[in-house]
Amino acid sequence: MRRIMTSAAAAALCAPGLMFGPQALAQEATRAEAQRVQEEEPIIVTAPLDRARGDVAQGVVVLDAEAILEAPIGGLGETLESEPGIASSFFAGGASRPIIRGLGEDRVRILSNGVGVIDASAVSPDHAVAAEGLEAERIEVLRGPAALAYGGNAVGGVINVIDGLIAEAPAEAGFSGKYYAGVATGLESEAAAGGVGYAQGPLVARLEAFTRSADDYDIPGYADAHAEDEIAEGADPADFAFGTAPNSFAEADGASLGVSLVGEHGFIGASVRRFETLYGIPEGSHAHEGEEEEEEDAIFAGPRIDLEQTRIDVRGGIEGDFLIFDRAHAAFAHVDYQHQEIEPTGEAATLFTNDGWEMRVEAHQREAALAGGRLSGAWGFSAFEKDFTAGGEEAFITPTTTEEFGGFGVQSFTLGQFGLEGGARYDRRTLDNAVAGERAFDLISVSASGSWRPDPRFFLGLTLARTERAPTETELFADGPHLATAAYEVGDASLTEEIAQTAELTARWRAAGFRAEASIYQAAFEDFIALVPTGAVVDELPVFQFVQADATFEGGEVEIGADLFEALGVSFSGDAAYDWVAGAFDAGGDLPRVPPRTLTLGLAAEHARFGARVEWRRVDAQRDVAAFEAPTEGYALLNAQLTFSPFDSEAISFLIDGRNLTDEEARVHTSFTKDALPRPGASVRFAVLGRF
Repeated sequence: MRRIMTSAAAAALCAPGLMFGPQALAQEATRAEAQRVQEEEPIIVTAPLDRARGDVAQGVVVLDAEAILEAPIGGLGETLESEPGIASSFFAGGASRPIIRGLGEDRVRILSNGVGVIDASAVSPDHAVAAEGLEAERIEVLRGPAALAYGGNAVGGVINVIDGLIAEAPAEAGFSGKYYAGVATGLESEAAAGGVGYAQGPLVARLEAFTRSADDYDIPGYADAHAEDEIAEGADPADFAFGTAPNSFAEADGASLGVSLVGEHGFIGASVRRFETLYGIPEGSHAHEGEEEEEEDAIFAGPRIDLEQTRIDVRGGIEGDFLIFDRAHAAFAHVDYQHQEIEPTGEAATLFTNDGWEMRVEAHQREAALAGGRLSGAWGFSAFEKDFTAGGEEAFITPTTTEEFGGFGVQSFTLGQFGLEGGARYDRRTLDNAVAGERAFDLISVSASGSWRPDPRFFLGLTLARTERAPTETELFADGPHLATAAYEVGDASLTEEIAQTAELTARWRAAGFRAEASIYQAAFEDFIALVPTGAVVDELPVFQFVQADATFEGGEVEIGADLFEALGVSFSGDAAYDWVAGAFDAGGDLPRVPPRTLTLGLAAEHARFGARVEWRRVDAQRDVAAFEAPTEGYALLNAQLTFSPFDSEAISFLIDGRNLTDEEARVHTSFTKDALPRPGASVRFAVLGRF
């Protein structure tokens, strides 16, 4: 196509008496640049059909390995929260789960290489996600419903952490590797990660390991949000932690090995991964009766969680003609997971386990001509089983086995500038509780989208979806004190399916030196499952009950970026991002822990040897709160980053990353522990990274 367009432009320029030759040349240059931009877009493998990022009809975030290492090192929530539309639960130094467009917990599906992580992070906000950014080659995020491919639990979105352990394509023969090492002041942290790969003929192997640790981090004032008020009323200042967030330490270690056989028409491989983390829980979030007596026997500064997971993955793919298909892919994962919640006395108060497996098979159709356009599609099947148990004094859920199997089909039709995509999914989910018995749910989700691309630089997409989500084991069977949320939680075994009807409009403009993207959305829920106070009190804890009521979320994201100017061999660019979301019950009343509006402004400079960026991030105050939560003040963070590469190759680079350089007190509204645990104060990270 480009050759035809170029030839036509040349012919026009040579035509005798032509008056618009220069304009035609400029127009052709614009087309060529737009085509180049489109070809450079990364392919989003997490979408129901593999698509270039610019062709996905919903909000998409892609972080490559370099961007992941430049983001804060820690929990997955901290890695992603600077992206528009994504917030963090920020419960503790080692526990942060991403929140997408105001939805979190079981409504956001977290994957490892396309298959569920199988941990306990959706059960409670103090449980860490068993996925590590230091091991990731890439992270893909679909903002908004992705139930068509991943089930009703993906109504809020999907986060896919891709580690590259199982190679799917041939690699250059010999050894290769990557490394990272860094320390941070203020965070009192250090981290190191490395990987070595080897390829010979069809064999590709990779070995990776990481370690990170952080002591209690520095804060600009008191850890307790109410300390100053209580001191003003006569309390002793020595009773309040100042300058350091107590028991905010976090440690994590992991190692993994992957081996693949890669051929001309396919691959097969397996990997094993071990992940361990130990981290502190903020003071007050796990208080018990008799705490004063226990202080004398304490050997730790506060409660902590000790988490372990062993994961085995097997994946394979094949290309070739078979009936109507030209390629197929299969993945299987088996996980053994457990974590202990340990009291300051060293006693293991509660043990959580979540052992299970998940599989996924996809087959893609050959593209075929139809009615003047092109038809393609995919069909898939997935299944999983997990056995969740909790034992000890904080076991607020009785053992539950969850099984699910389902299938989906999606079709895409393109005709010139226009595209249509639609499909459906069916799932059968069964939850068998040791006390309450069995509940089964038949879930149907459908989705349709349309797009218009008048030229390669512009894209407009509209997505409509109807998603059904089954209640979780917590929502159905909880009955006991949940000290992470400071509540006595009561489930309801009669809860029905939660239904979400969503609409999203996305527009993108990408040209030489400029890009812009905007999305607006609405998610209207029938029988939204929420945890609300009853007014009762049990064991000095307020009683919260899971109930169903209609609710609506709406909001949007806007991102722009532009090349500004060049001086002395340095290219300057600027960017801005703004996101907002509102959530409320249809009958009246705001939903809890809805992220506040956020504005980010950035200025960057690029040179052959270095790059620099200064970023100002404003998080608004949140005054639209539920009846049982307090408002949160806004804050602004000033961040700056400098990278330096002394050589032309990727052999070595140096990074200096400064966060919250003005040392501002910042409390996260979406966190259950916002009054006990502010964000870290000023910190500077020094790191070295590279590949060989």
